[in-house]
Amino acid sequence: MIGVEAAGFGLDSGKHAAPLTKGDVGVLHGAMSYLPQDDDGQIIEPQLDYPGVGPEHSFLKDMGWAENTIALRMKKRWKSLKVRGNHFSTGDIARSSTP
Repeated sequence: MIGVEAAGFGLDSGKHAAPLTKGDVGVLHGAMSYLPQDDDGQIIEPQLDYPGVGPEHSFLKDMGWAENTIALRMKKRWKSLKVRGNHFSTGDIARSSTP
């Protein structure tokens, strides 16, 4: 399984939605998952609706059943994706990932 996380302005900018790629293990609302955290372990919320990912995604990553990658400039690529119901085809995501 392959997941694509929005890297926004880059992983080092602090303005991204890629906790599986750049986050650390932590607990939020009683669930252990990957979260963006500062050096003191405080959760950083870079203006997102929810700062982390669900425990299911974290489990898939930890077990090696899911591989995660990032995509920059999601706003441009979002427009180029073809929506089929509420899902994207993997071919559309792969085509949109090329520079």
